[in-house]
Amino acid sequence: MLRKLFFASAFAVLAAATPLPAQFIVPAGKLPLPRAFHGAVTLGDYTYVFGGSAAVDKVEQVPNSVMKAKIDAAGNIGAWEFTRSLPQPRYYISNATLVLSDVVYIVGGSDGANGASQDTVLWTRPGESGHLEPWRTSSSFGSRLNNTTAVSTPGYIHIVGGYSSTGTMAEASVSSAVISGRILPDGSISEWIKGPPLPRPIWYHHAQVSQGRVYAWGGLTNTDYTKPEPSSSVFSAPILASGLIGTWATEKVTLPKPFYAGCSSVAGPYLMTFSASYGRTELSNDVWWTYVTREGIQPWQRQPTQIPMNIYHAIAPDYRRGAIYVSGGRTTRNSPKLGDILAFRLTDGARQSAVETWTSERAAHSTAIASVTTGGNYSYQAAAAAPTGALPGFLSVDLARAAYAQNPAKPLVLYFNVEGAKPCADQRALLADPAARSILDKGSFAWVNALEHPQLNQQLGVYRVPTWIFYDRNGEVKTRVPGVMSVAEIESTVTALSQ
Repeated sequence: MLRKLFFASAFAVLAAATPLPAQFIVPAGKLPLPRAFHGAVTLGDYTYVFGGSAAVDKVEQVPNSVMKAKIDAAGNIGAWEFTRSLPQPRYYISNATLVLSDVVYIVGGSDGANGASQDTVLWTRPGESGHLEPWRTSSSFGSRLNNTTAVSTPGYIHIVGGYSSTGTMAEASVSSAVISGRILPDGSISEWIKGPPLPRPIWYHHAQVSQGRVYAWGGLTNTDYTKPEPSSSVFSAPILASGLIGTWATEKVTLPKPFYAGCSSVAGPYLMTFSASYGRTELSNDVWWTYVTREGIQPWQRQPTQIPMNIYHAIAPDYRRGAIYVSGGRTTRNSPKLGDILAFRLTDGARQSAVETWTSERAAHSTAIASVTTGGNYSYQAAAAAPTGALPGFLSVDLARAAYAQNPAKPLVLYFNVEGAKPCADQRALLADPAARSILDKGSFAWVNALEHPQLNQQLGVYRVPTWIFYDRNGEVKTRVPGVMSVAEIESTVTALSQ
């Protein structure tokens, strides 16, 4: 059964098309105040644009205003209106604005006035009619950064690399630091933790999460942005059982052409960069993409497009409606700001082709697993109790992770399922056997309803159910099994990890 596939699958069947067919790029609206250097997200039925720069009465300004608009069922963006402003201007935040659950986070950025970087995170959530609640400010994460990237893993947001400046290039530096903030159920950040650093300092780069790993690619390695030195390197690190990020490695598959700037997105196993820059004067509207497998990333591919935003734009993925909204920016570094909003969408024909490609690649599992919707507008959800339908002995994700942290000798096991799916019903029947009860004492087992945790599915690479994920004593994924497991297979896997 195939209920939904990511729209990004279109790239798999259109790799040879040049340029990207026009029907995949459609007008979706206009900003009332053209912007650049801003951030954007889609949350529920609304899309938002934050900060950046704008020309007000032909005078360049760095406003702290925030705009919102409702998205209709067809994916069109309605009238814009202002909502609660940021407590201070934020600039260069396109790849550092993200949504977790129903909370919007804006990480670092520049104040715009003199280029000084920020060292806090602003966060809020929408209330009635999509209007934002009062903004809150985190404690300092220890480094002033703009042009950084922010990603999420279960229970954490992570700041990866970036550019630090007090306003002059002579005092600027490039960061290799990875700083993790632990998220509490109310959305606040309780503490900052420094993790393993990147193999090299980078900024104006990209980072996303797929298949249980964090990927970072491209970016600049030098502080002098007038003489950019872009990187072709791709780094990755595992998501540990704790939700923190492990040690980084340099991927063998590199970018065929070094690039920086632009905006990045993820959809299922696809990593994407929109409008990469190759040099100070070599801008583009190219889309670069790769497909992530459990064995690693596939060769990067470039898809030319006809979008006008070559630089300083922002993107807001909307996985519910199968679109990525691209807003604002400029065609050149000094051209007027744009108010266009475009959407990348799948046509029915291309969606069908993507479905056929997807199913043929996974024919071996076609009778054993069912597809689930991943991505979504909601993230890892904190829960004190196991979800409805969980069999005795299974814990919630939170409680299982806590039990594992206390006793790593009992492996952490995450079981993803969807109530009503035939293969999950088959797996449930096996687990309900009294012989399976004793196995649950040998590990910390979590029962995960995949429909309640769509962003967790994205983070850990769960695209179909049932899926089993087993962690070793070091907190890394040791075994991943898509499909129904016998009681004997579960027992042997857990026993091996306990030794």
